Amino acid sequence: MDFDHLVNKAKGLADMAGKKTEEMLEISRLKYSCVQLNNEIQHSYEKLGAFTYKFQKTGEENPELVEMCVKEIDGLLEKLKELTARIDEAQHRSRCSACGAMNEEKAAYCIKCGAKMPEEPVEEPECPDEECASNEPCDGEQPPCEAQ
Repeated sequence: MDFDHLVNKAKGLADMAGKKTEEMLEISRLKYSCVQLNNEIQHSYEKLGAFTYKFQKTGEENPELVEMCVKEIDGLLEKLKELTARIDEAQHRSRCSACGAMNEEKAAYCIKCGAKMPEEPVEEPECPDEECASNEPCDGEQPPCEAQ
């Protein structure tokens, strides 16, 4: 092995480590957003409960206010669902449509219920060697390509 080969290999590994760090940071941000959103949802449920209690005690009715609270909660739950899907994608996991269990992204069948998982398109990893002229896919752990 020559020095340039080692430098290219180190560069590729450093790039891979940087990408993993970015992924973990993004997952942490998304999880923090989920915590904040769950707090908003809890607050909205409490508000709806307080209105319901007040209406029950006073005999008052205000269906518009109740409907407004329900729509607010539905919107927040939808945002939470979207954030959860983004976390699953960032963690390279997918949910079983039959039982909701988490599975590896490439799983053919659910680990919990055995249902067939949807097939995902396969992405070919790029070669970490910037000078690589090969069109062959590589996993980034092989030595840099020596195609000319």
